Amino acid sequence: MATTLDVASTRVLDFTETNTDRLATVIETIAKTEKIMLMSGPGVSIACGLSYLDMDEQIIVQSGDSQYGSSLQNAFDDCSLLNTEAKSVSEDKLAAFNKYMVDLRIRARSAPMSIFHLLLQRTLREKRVMRCLTTSFDGLDQQPDSAIDEKVIRMYGDNRFLRCCMPLCPGIYSAEEAYIDDQLRSKGIVFCPPCTREAQKIKSQRLAAQSAAMRLLRPAVDIHLPTELQRVGDLRSEVMKEAKSCQLLLIVGLPLKSGEVYDLMRELASEVHHSYGAVVYVDNETIRGRNTSGIIDFHLQMDIEDFSSRILVEMDNHREMGHDINADPALELDQSEIWYEVMNNTLEPESSAQESEDTGPLCCLCGLSDPLCLTRCTKCSDYLCIPSIYGPYGKHKSCLVFGGYTGRRPDPLSTKSDKDDFICPWCWKHSEHGLYPHYVRPAPQMNVHMRDGTAPRMAMIIYYLDQFWPHAKHLCSLVKNRWQMYGWPSHVEPAKLEGLTRGQKLFPQCEWEVGTFDIFVIYLTHGLQNPPGYQLYHNKALAPVEFLKETLVPLHDIIGRSQHTHAIMMCCGHPLYSARHVKETQEWINNDGVVDVLLSFFNRKLAPAFMAGMIARMTTSLAGRETRWIRPIIVNTWLTDGVACGHSDSPTRERATASAEYV
Repeated sequence: MATTLDVASTRVLDFTETNTDRLATVIETIAKTEKIMLMSGPGVSIACGLSYLDMDEQIIVQSGDSQYGSSLQNAFDDCSLLNTEAKSVSEDKLAAFNKYMVDLRIRARSAPMSIFHLLLQRTLREKRVMRCLTTSFDGLDQQPDSAIDEKVIRMYGDNRFLRCCMPLCPGIYSAEEAYIDDQLRSKGIVFCPPCTREAQKIKSQRLAAQSAAMRLLRPAVDIHLPTELQRVGDLRSEVMKEAKSCQLLLIVGLPLKSGEVYDLMRELASEVHHSYGAVVYVDNETIRGRNTSGIIDFHLQMDIEDFSSRILVEMDNHREMGHDINADPALELDQSEIWYEVMNNTLEPESSAQESEDTGPLCCLCGLSDPLCLTRCTKCSDYLCIPSIYGPYGKHKSCLVFGGYTGRRPDPLSTKSDKDDFICPWCWKHSEHGLYPHYVRPAPQMNVHMRDGTAPRMAMIIYYLDQFWPHAKHLCSLVKNRWQMYGWPSHVEPAKLEGLTRGQKLFPQCEWEVGTFDIFVIYLTHGLQNPPGYQLYHNKALAPVEFLKETLVPLHDIIGRSQHTHAIMMCCGHPLYSARHVKETQEWINNDGVVDVLLSFFNRKLAPAFMAGMIARMTTSLAGRETRWIRPIIVNTWLTDGVACGHSDSPTRERATASAEYV
């Protein structure tokens, strides 16, 4: 089973040229997804002509002859039915709040249907959307079928319904009682009709008077999650259970300012990610004030109506196309894998920088850099570490012990004298001074550069068909990490064969000097049998020589500046069974002078993953080597690789060689 990869940050996609293909892929995949958990907010209602609800907006409260302003946030908190003190709120503030909300209600009642709401109706009807959790309370998301409408969870309530603070208030639907809205618009204060009728039946005048303040109508809305959607709520547990079966959490027009909504979204995202799904956020505005790394995978920064229309078009196209008879059933992805493919099928160039040289004093054998534990050769200025009370090692682990072969015990005076006149074993002249008197620890086996030498450099291009992106990604990581371990500069750039154009130039940022680096060209494609050749992209294949010429055109400039060019065909070896094509390829290598070495594999069925480790080792083994060492190093690397050697037969072709050498 596939496993998701950690998303370092949210990938923002817009209509810029670099994101066009990626954006189209995400939209197409959304249209194909069969199980979606949807979250929406007030941003989806803007296309219907409704204004964006700003909680900092001021409403005017008329108190007698004076007026004062109150934020919409405070009005919601004071007048909410969830507020235990709501019954004691002043009638002036409640009237101002009711007038504001009735205006929103009347405008929403006559608002046209947006494209997003059409998309919502269709996806709910086709049972693609498991649940729709919305903070909008305008009621525009109401579904014609009451059974389907139950799938819509209005987290902040519903402005179309009015209730009072009486515990058993049944509430009223404002559209059925139009006169209520007219009274609220003019007066702002209206008593709840059903609860008032019940109060009139009470014989006690005192009890009836006490309930008067509680019988004032107000919209059944709030800006906090209800109890059933809190962490211990039954509805929240039910939603989380449904999210486990979803492949997509789609968030549309929902600001993440509320901590409660953000926590709910984060928990839903976690459940969807555990099912190998994705989280997509759609809004024109950037996400501010929230860290969405590892939570939201894609942010589609586009108009919500445009997004909805494109989804509807893709859904129609997908339905009309039906099953593609030309598609390979083995390559069709299951619903549980489609988002894994989209999320991780992004290969970025990898690079490693050259480590800066340590210019301070350090032991030339073990690298110890503590100056209190070092002694310096008077001839070559090399340093070796010696026993010291300040050192991290004991006497037996130091690289040098003064008088180690004389049998005398070192004392401070003799040690100081030895340090002043110290000569390292490489500068010691045995003909003049005799045997070396000091103990020197055997030098460890390590890879070191010669002094004043230049670290090797390498540029690699990985051509791959889209279906081989996991192998290309794996090889990129292996090569980059290996060169980084050595502290050598490298640049690895993947390039999809389906998007290759002759005018395209690769490695635009590579400004290394001529002759100071090697280049590797890796091919992850299909080796074909009838006729022999290599697949360039869907429905097109070329003969070996034509394939190499076509793919090396974008590399013409960098190959001309490189020291050596190595090409490796990580694919099946069917073209190698054609003597004519082998001869033509060898003649092209000899005469064209573009590729120095071409490494292929004889296998009729090759698993590219088995070759990745060997190729990564080969890049560092060939670094900075002369031409005469290339073939022996390739052979030795292949023979000493426990995986590649047992799963492949490898012919190597070099320039100016009459025939291939079969390993």
